[in-house]
Amino acid sequence: MRAAARPRPGPEAHGRDPVLPPRARRHDDPGDPVRRGAAAARGGARRDARRAGRDGVPAVPRHPVRADRLRGRRVRVDRRVRAGPGRGGAPPARGDRRVTPTFGLYLPQVRRSFAQLATLAEAAEDLGFEAVWFMDHLALPGVPGGALEGWTVATAIAARTSTVRVGHLVLCESFRNPVLLGRMAVTLDQISGGRLNLGLGWGSSPSELTGLGFTADPPRVRRARLAELLDVLGLVVSGRPVDHAGEFFTVRDPQGGPAAVQSRIPLTIGGVGDGTMALARERADWWNCWAPDTARLGELIPRTGKARVSANYEIAFSHRADVPGFVLTGPPRELARRLCADRDLGVRHFVVQMVDPAGGVRDLRRFMKEVAPAVTGG
Repeated sequence: MRAAARPRPGPEAHGRDPVLPPRARRHDDPGDPVRRGAAAARGGARRDARRAGRDGVPAVPRHPVRADRLRGRRVRVDRRVRAGPGRGGAPPARGDRRVTPTFGLYLPQVRRSFAQLATLAEAAEDLGFEAVWFMDHLALPGVPGGALEGWTVATAIAARTSTVRVGHLVLCESFRNPVLLGRMAVTLDQISGGRLNLGLGWGSSPSELTGLGFTADPPRVRRARLAELLDVLGLVVSGRPVDHAGEFFTVRDPQGGPAAVQSRIPLTIGGVGDGTMALARERADWWNCWAPDTARLGELIPRTGKARVSANYEIAFSHRADVPGFVLTGPPRELARRLCADRDLGVRHFVVQMVDPAGGVRDLRRFMKEVAPAVTGG
C-alpha cells in the first residue's frame, strides 16, 4: 500500500528542524506541564467518587500526582535525542534495558460508544498506562456503522483525564489541511496541559479516501504531501508566522497564532514502506509498527535511525480461533515472554489492544498487574 516517492531535501536543507521545533524551554520553566501536578491531585479525588461503582467497575485508588513524578513521565515521553545544534548526543542502545518501556492502550472508536471509550481511557490512566491512542478512520472495509471521529474523541478524553497522554495511530494526512491540523494540535495540547502525542501517516483504505470524497491521489503523491505537511505544521504549532509555497500547499500567515504547551510535541510516523521509514528516520521522534508487521521488527528496527520504536499488539488472554494469526494469545507469562523479546530488539512503547470484547477493564488490570511488570522489570 505504501510506495516510495522522489527524494526530498532533508531538514538540514531548510536550516531548521521542520517537524515540531523546540522553543528552548527548561523542564523547570513555569510554562512546563509540571505545574499541573497539584490540580491533577485535586481532580483525582473527584474522579474517584464519580467512577465508584460506575458500569459495575470499582474505582481504582489514585495516589496524589507529585510534580516530580509528572516531570519524570513527561521527560521520558517527550524527549528526542538527535544530532544537531543544541540537541546532540547518542540514543540509548536498542537493547538497553536501563530505558524502561512504557505502555499505551489502543482504543479504536468503532463498535463502542463514547461512554465505553471514556470508561476504558480513564481506567487506563488509573492503571498506569502512559498513553491512550485512537484511530483516524471514518469507515472501515467490511465493518458496518462507521466510526466516531478520532480527533473529537481524543479532545474529549483529554478533558476528562489529567496525566495520561492522548494521540492517534495514525492521523491520515489527506483528512486535514496542515494549518488546520496544526491549530487543532495546539488547541488539544492546551486543553490537555501538554499531553498530546501526534501520530501521522499517509495511508488509508482506498474505499475510504475515494468513497468519502477525500482524494484519489496514489500512495506516491500522498507520501510526498505528508513530507511537505510537516514543514508547515512545525511552524504552526510553534505559533510562528508561515510563508510557504510548495508543491502541495501555499500558506501566507504573517501573524502566526497560539503555540502548543509542549516545547516539542512528540511526532510518531507509522508505516513500513521504504519512503515512509526514511521519513520517520529523518524527521520523527517515534516510529510505529502496526501489529501485523511486528514479526518483522528484527528486520525493520535497524532502519529507524534515531527514532524510538513503538509497536502495536492485539492481545487476548485465552487462545481464540476467531482472531488473525498475528494476535498474541495465551497466559500472562507467555505474553510477557514475547513482549520481552521485542523489548530486547528495541521496542520502547508497547501499544496494546485487548481484543476480547468481554474483557473490559478487567483485562486491562490483569495486563498491568501480570504482564507489564515482567517487561519493565518492576
